[in-house]
Amino acid sequence: MLSLFRRAIELLAFKAGLVAVGFVVVAAITRYFGAASAGRYFWLLAFASLVVVFLRFGRDTGLIKKLAGSETREERNQFILQAIGWVLLSSVVYIVGAVFVLFVLGEYVVLDFTLACIFLPPLMAIGSLFGFILQVEKKTAWQQFYLDVPRLAAGGSAVGVGLWLNDTSLYYSVLLFSLLATLVSALHIKRLGYLRGKIDINVLGEAWYYSQFLLISVTALLMVEGAVIFTGFFGTSAQVAELAVSSRIVRVIILILLAFNAVYTPEFAKLHKQGKQQQLVCAFQSARDKSSALALFGGVGLAIVGKPLLSLFGEAFTDSYYTFVVLLAAQVMKVMVGSTGQLLMMTGYQTIQQRTLIISVVIMLGLSWILIPSLGSLGASISLLVAVIIQNVFGLIYCVKHHHVPWLPFVRVRAS
Repeated sequence: MLSLFRRAIELLAFKAGLVAVGFVVVAAITRYFGAASAGRYFWLLAFASLVVVFLRFGRDTGLIKKLAGSETREERNQFILQAIGWVLLSSVVYIVGAVFVLFVLGEYVVLDFTLACIFLPPLMAIGSLFGFILQVEKKTAWQQFYLDVPRLAAGGSAVGVGLWLNDTSLYYSVLLFSLLATLVSALHIKRLGYLRGKIDINVLGEAWYYSQFLLISVTALLMVEGAVIFTGFFGTSAQVAELAVSSRIVRVIILILLAFNAVYTPEFAKLHKQGKQQQLVCAFQSARDKSSALALFGGVGLAIVGKPLLSLFGEAFTDSYYTFVVLLAAQVMKVMVGSTGQLLMMTGYQTIQQRTLIISVVIMLGLSWILIPSLGSLGASISLLVAVIIQNVFGLIYCVKHHHVPWLPFVRVRAS
């Protein structure tokens, strides 16, 4: 467990470094381009993340589960070639459909924004598949590097050249750096012995298996990016920017859970396959205890310095402090409940996770429709908090029922 904890801390430190760079980049974007332009850019990133889930068709959790359970590199290589075949096919369908919509809408289309909406999701989808290989190969820092650096580099370069391109540079930059990251990550995993042979064109062979994870992936993504997406529909671009900025600051808390998930999720799948139930519970609780301690410490610190941090993004953002506090509470709660979703999915209870996520997202959508028009970004954050409470409480109930994990963190579990 110590080696897993050390890897989680190393990954968390690496993620924190990327967040620090991202903090500077986002502050530059909001100050230079203004809240409205920044809001449209943040909405693009959230929209692209949602489309990526559909393009992968459940090949995230399902693929990780298969990769972690495979015995040989050749077997993992076959799985990844099958996944690439599917994503290429779904990307072609998406691009053709998006171009058709472009021609239908005609004069209402903004070219740079639309091109980014069309081509960014396929690049992110293919790159994320390579990231899953790196995760299973215990190179999670590299996985995070390839996922985050395109956005950071794009934002930085956009500000640098924005003097003559304005916010157009944001969209073209993120496309360019996403393409470069995808190519470099492909070379990286090829050096590890993958991408050998032909891409599997029998993409429908295991469609049913992966379809079980699709709805989970979509609803899980909406629990992360849904508030931004819904604010784009029910609010204004400036309100999107307020929510996105607060979300990015408090993301340092959820990074704790994501770092531990990245390291412990393959371990959950392996221990379950080996039938080591008690060790599985110990691994879950160990990750939960350590991540909860970090989240409590970080949450209190962020609550204290929240207003000064928001002011760095511009005076308009200081009024969104209550939005910031609500989002912070949601993230701390997620971490303290633990990796319940990952535990359920890695042990065959993905249907339970699916139901809890669907209920939570539907409630968040309904509350967003009611609260965002009147409360703006604060309404979106309240909707998210309620949805997070429902999802995590139900997830914990089922984990206690099926795996007998403790109700609370910091409760000792015997190893045997």
